[in-house]
Amino acid sequence: MYVDDVDDLDELHDLLAEAHDRLLANPGNEQAQWDIEDIENRLEQVKTEDVVQATGCEEI
Repeated sequence: MYVDDVDDLDELHDLLAEAHDRLLANPGNEQAQWDIEDIENRLEQVKTEDVVQATGCEEI
């Protein structure tokens, strides 16, 4: 799933929940596993971007 253009944390959390549901329904679903990884990575990026914007400096 392409999520690099999603900046809304609520939307990312919703997408993550949907991907988890798909994985629970089918534990062998590799696409759901990859989607979860992509979404979790994007969540971290967005959170970091929010910190940088709020403080004006990057986390160390």
